[in-house]
Amino acid sequence: MNRAETTRLVLAHAFETLGLRRVSLEAHDFNPRARRTYDKVGFVQEGVRRDALRFDGGWSTRCSWPSWRTSGGSTAATLGPPATPQRSDQSAEVR
Repeated sequence: MNRAETTRLVLAHAFETLGLRRVSLEAHDFNPRARRTYDKVGFVQEGVRRDALRFDGGWSTRCSWPSWRTSGGSTAATLGPPATPQRSDQSAEVR
Protein backbone atom coordinates (compact mmCIF):
# COMPACT_ATOMS: atom_id res chain seq x y z
CA MET A 1 0.00 0.00 0.00
CA ASN A 2 1.42 3.41 -0.95
CA ARG A 3 1.22 6.72 0.94
CA ALA A 4 -1.73 8.03 -1.08
CA GLU A 5 -3.79 4.87 -0.47
CA THR A 6 -2.98 4.98 3.25
CA THR A 7 -3.99 8.65 3.45
CA ARG A 8 -7.28 7.91 1.68
CA LEU A 9 -8.03 5.10 4.15
CA VAL A 10 -7.30 7.32 7.15
CA LEU A 11 -9.55 10.06 5.74
CA ALA A 12 -12.34 7.60 5.00
CA HIS A 13 -12.12 6.36 8.60
CA ALA A 14 -12.12 9.92 9.97
CA PHE A 15 -15.17 11.00 7.96
CA GLU A 16 -17.20 7.83 7.66
CA THR A 17 -16.48 5.96 10.91
CA LEU A 18 -15.68 8.78 13.35
CA GLY A 19 -18.09 11.28 11.79
CA LEU A 20 -15.60 14.14 11.65
CA ARG A 21 -16.36 17.14 9.45
CA ARG A 22 -12.82 18.42 8.93
CA VAL A 23 -9.32 16.98 8.90
CA SER A 24 -6.34 19.31 8.50
CA LEU A 25 -2.90 18.21 7.34
CA GLU A 26 0.34 20.15 7.65
CA ALA A 27 3.84 19.60 6.29
CA HIS A 28 7.06 21.56 6.42
CA ASP A 29 9.01 22.46 3.31
CA PHE A 30 11.69 19.89 4.23
CA ASN A 31 9.10 17.09 3.71
CA PRO A 32 8.34 17.08 -0.03
CA ARG A 33 7.03 13.48 0.02
CA ALA A 34 4.17 14.45 2.34
CA ARG A 35 3.37 17.51 0.22
CA ARG A 36 3.22 15.41 -2.97
CA THR A 37 1.02 12.81 -1.25
CA TYR A 38 -1.49 15.42 -0.05
CA ASP A 39 -1.66 16.94 -3.53
CA LYS A 40 -2.04 13.49 -5.14
CA VAL A 41 -4.92 12.55 -2.81
CA GLY A 42 -6.77 15.71 -3.84
CA PHE A 43 -6.09 18.21 -1.07
CA VAL A 44 -5.86 21.86 -2.05
CA GLN A 45 -3.24 23.86 -0.18
CA GLU A 46 -4.92 26.43 2.04
CA GLY A 47 -2.21 28.27 3.87
CA VAL A 48 1.49 28.93 4.29
CA ARG A 49 3.21 29.88 7.55
CA ARG A 50 6.62 31.26 6.75
CA ASP A 51 9.42 30.76 9.29
CA ALA A 52 7.13 28.55 11.39
CA LEU A 53 9.82 26.26 12.78
CA ARG A 54 13.48 26.61 13.66
CA PHE A 55 15.04 23.48 12.16
CA ASP A 56 18.60 22.39 11.48
CA GLY A 57 20.05 25.88 11.86
CA GLY A 58 17.42 27.62 9.72
CA TRP A 59 13.75 28.46 9.50
CA SER A 60 11.18 26.19 7.86
CA THR A 61 7.90 27.06 6.13
CA ARG A 62 4.78 25.08 7.05
CA CYS A 63 1.95 24.51 4.57
CA SER A 64 -1.57 23.37 5.43
CA TRP A 65 -4.23 21.45 3.52
CA PRO A 66 -7.82 21.16 4.77
CA SER A 67 -10.30 18.46 3.87
CA TRP A 68 -13.88 18.71 4.95
CA ARG A 69 -17.14 16.99 4.25
CA THR A 70 -20.01 19.32 3.45
CA SER A 71 -23.66 18.63 4.18
CA GLY A 72 -23.95 17.33 0.59
CA GLY A 73 -21.27 14.70 1.22
CA SER A 74 -18.50 16.12 -0.96
CA THR A 75 -14.94 16.60 0.28
CA ALA A 76 -11.89 18.56 -0.76
CA ALA A 77 -10.10 15.21 -1.02
CA THR A 78 -11.61 12.60 -3.31
CA LEU A 79 -13.32 10.05 -1.07
CA GLY A 80 -16.77 9.48 -2.49
CA PRO A 81 -20.07 9.84 -0.63
CA PRO A 82 -20.18 9.43 3.15
CA ALA A 83 -21.33 6.11 4.59
CA THR A 84 -23.02 7.74 7.60
CA PRO A 85 -24.54 11.15 8.38
CA GLN A 86 -21.97 13.69 9.53
CA ARG A 87 -22.13 15.50 12.86
CA SER A 88 -21.28 19.21 12.84
CA ASP A 89 -19.90 19.28 16.39
CA GLN A 90 -16.65 17.36 15.78
CA SER A 91 -13.34 18.21 14.16
CA ALA A 92 -9.79 16.91 14.45
CA GLU A 93 -6.33 17.42 13.09
CA VAL A 94 -4.16 14.62 11.71
CA ARG A 95 -0.45 15.27 11.67
